[in-house]
Amino acid sequence: SRKAQLPPILAFSHQLHGNFLMGREGRQFVGWLGVAMLALGVTGLVLWWPKRGQWKYAFLVRRTAKGLRFHRELHAATGIWIFVVFMIVSFSGVVIAFPNAFGLAGGGQAGGGVTFNLREGPEIAPLAGATAIGADEALAMARKAMPDATPTGISLPVRPDRTIMVNMLAHGAVGATVYIDPWRAQVVAKRDPSQNFLAWQRPLHQGSGLGAIWKALVFLSGLIP
Repeated sequence: SRKAQLPPILAFSHQLHGNFLMGREGRQFVGWLGVAMLALGVTGLVLWWPKRGQWKYAFLVRRTAKGLRFHRELHAATGIWIFVVFMIVSFSGVVIAFPNAFGLAGGGQAGGGVTFNLREGPEIAPLAGATAIGADEALAMARKAMPDATPTGISLPVRPDRTIMVNMLAHGAVGATVYIDPWRAQVVAKRDPSQNFLAWQRPLHQGSGLGAIWKALVFLSGLIP
């Protein structure tokens, strides 16, 4: 398997953020924290909602604000300016933590309507007397099968009855996969969920592939709490 390795500090941060270093149970814990963040956002919006005639003061801190009033107005103004991004990042985190609940952890489908596990790929029959193709050939086939996607990694099968899996990035943001039969040198299945709105939640959450401005806003939404 070939894939880019994160620097140790980023790998640690990714695990801490994703599951609190507690594995699958930790991932659910983080997911429920996301639900709590959504609740805080909604209730914060209710508390922020200005009275009639006060809207012009709802998005800034008045120069005359002092003491507790200053902190309340600073909190309200900061919160409302980042509110939409904060809610998007929180919701997308919940989707990532609970993929089954949103129908994102199911299997794929190969030719003939055969379903398969996304992590293992379709089961195939080895071809007697054939020589399996290598990673370079599989990569070239994947590029041809999904010309608008960018390859990000390739996994060679550890069993003769499994496919080569080439991980791709569709539209520069959404993870996709091309499954290739190494014995017959042919694509047996493709997975491109980029047409599904929920599949965009990971790039939305990570700020990846959606431009520098969105990435900066996601960064700020992480500091706001």
